[in-house]
Amino acid sequence: MKISVFLIVAALLVAGCSGSDYAPVGELVFADDNAVYHTNSSCHNLTNGKDMNGHPIYAMNPCDTFVFIFKDYERVCSNCVSAEEFLHLKSISEHNKRYKANRQWLYDKMVRANYFSGSYDTFVRELSNQGVRLISYNKALELGLAVGTYAEFTQMLGYYE
Repeated sequence: MKISVFLIVAALLVAGCSGSDYAPVGELVFADDNAVYHTNSSCHNLTNGKDMNGHPIYAMNPCDTFVFIFKDYERVCSNCVSAEEFLHLKSISEHNKRYKANRQWLYDKMVRANYFSGSYDTFVRELSNQGVRLISYNKALELGLAVGTYAEFTQMLGYYE
């Protein structure tokens, strides 16, 4: 009897700690005034947070995960970011770091050629669309940029077909 009660309690504890209460990381993460990232825009720590001096935190800076990069001083909220979500955010950040120079290079070339006039963040988000990426590839060829084949171009920017 004691063993079956123990197994039931253990199963409930494992199910409660599985992280299933957390939604997957979406298109945006939210930084507060203390450079703490939140995955939920209505997180209690984000909306009712205090800085080191006890002052209320009012600012919320949304960041698109297509350009999200962790900096050394930034942290994640222990209330709304699960360990699984943290690992996902970390892999997104590492991916974006790896391809930022190539994306920035292409963005700068496209802006100088008056092909694109939006922000870098918008450019990267739009490149995630295969149709826009193909148009950008053709424009890069037209500009005489050394971008290789379409597959090489896509890989150079960190996107996968």
